[in-house]
Amino acid sequence: MAENRFDLLRLVFASLVFVYHMLLLALLPAPWTENLWAELAQLSVQGFFVVSGALVYGSLQRSKGLSVYAEKRVRRLYPAYAVIVLVPAIYALLKTGAFSDVARYLGANLVFLNFLEPNLPGLFVDQVQPTVNGSLWTLKIEVMFYMILPLLSWVLLKSGKAVFLTILMVYVGAEIWRAYFEWLALKPMADGLAPHKIFLQISRQLPGQMSFFISGIALWILQDQAQRHWLLAFVLGAGALSLSYFWGFEPLRAAGLAMLIAAVAYAPGPKLNVGRYGDISYGVYITHFPIVQALVAAGLFEYSRSIGAAVAVVLVIISSAALWRLIERPILRSDSHYRRGKASPAS
Repeated sequence: MAENRFDLLRLVFASLVFVYHMLLLALLPAPWTENLWAELAQLSVQGFFVVSGALVYGSLQRSKGLSVYAEKRVRRLYPAYAVIVLVPAIYALLKTGAFSDVARYLGANLVFLNFLEPNLPGLFVDQVQPTVNGSLWTLKIEVMFYMILPLLSWVLLKSGKAVFLTILMVYVGAEIWRAYFEWLALKPMADGLAPHKIFLQISRQLPGQMSFFISGIALWILQDQAQRHWLLAFVLGAGALSLSYFWGFEPLRAAGLAMLIAAVAYAPGPKLNVGRYGDISYGVYITHFPIVQALVAAGLFEYSRSIGAAVAVVLVIISSAALWRLIERPILRSDSHYRRGKASPAS
C-alpha cells in the first residue's frame, strides 16, 4: 500500500471517541453539544471500520495462508484486549470477593460478548453509567469481520471483473439489514408499547455495519486511483456524507466516509507517520473508558472539570503507551510494519 495517513486517522478516531465518553461520563455537556459529539463518535467508530476493511483485507492478501492471517489478527487484537478485561476484574475480585460475579464478567468479556455482562461488582455501581468499558462492544464486530473476511475475499476473487458489482451487492444488503431493523425499532407494537431496543442493537451489528468494511475493501482495491485522484475523492466523499446527514440519504454514509478517508490518507504533503513511534490508537480506544470512570468515582471531575479532563488525558496517554510497549509490540510478528517504523500497510 502507498504511503498514507491511516495510523494518524485511527489515532484521531480513537481520540474523538475518548472525548465523547469523557463528556458523557463526567462533564455533562448541553444536549445539543452532546448530540454533536455523539455523532462525531459514531462517525469515528464507522471510520475505524472503513480503515479496518482496507488494512485487514490487505493483510489477508499478503498472508501466506489462513493460519498466518489468523495469527496476525490474534496477536494484534487479543493480548491488549485481555489485559483491559482482566485488570478491572482482578481489582473487583480483590475488593468484593464476589467470585461468581467476576467469573461471569470474565466469561462473557473474554470472548467479546460484553453485552451479556458489562458490569462488575463494586465498580462504578453508583455512577450514571455503571458499565466498566463501554468501548468494547465494537470489537466483537471487528472479530466477526475478521472471521468472515477469508470467505468474502474468496467470493471477490471468484467475481473476477464483476468484483465491484459484488461489493455493491454486499453494500446494499448491509444497508437493507440496518434500515429494516432500525424501522422495527421505531415501529409501535400491537399493544401500543415501543418494541424492545434489541432491534436497534441488531441493526448496529454485522451485517448492518458491513457497508463500512466493504467500502474499506473497495478503498484498498482502488488505492492507486485514490492516490492519483484524491481531490475528486474528497469532493465526492464530502458530498455523499453531507447528503447522508442533511438530506436523509443515510445509505450513502459509508461510501462518503470511505472516500473522505481515502482523500485524507493519500493527499499530498507530510504523511505525519505517527506509526514510527508505535501505535497507541488501539490503547487509547480500549483504555479511556475505565480510566474516566475511575476518575469520576474518585470525585476528581466534581472537584474540577478541567483538572479531571487533563488528568484523564495524561493517564490515557501513559496507559496506552505502556500497553503498546509492554504488551502489544512485544507480541507482534517480527515482520510487523510497526517494528520497522513504517507507515501502515496493514494491521
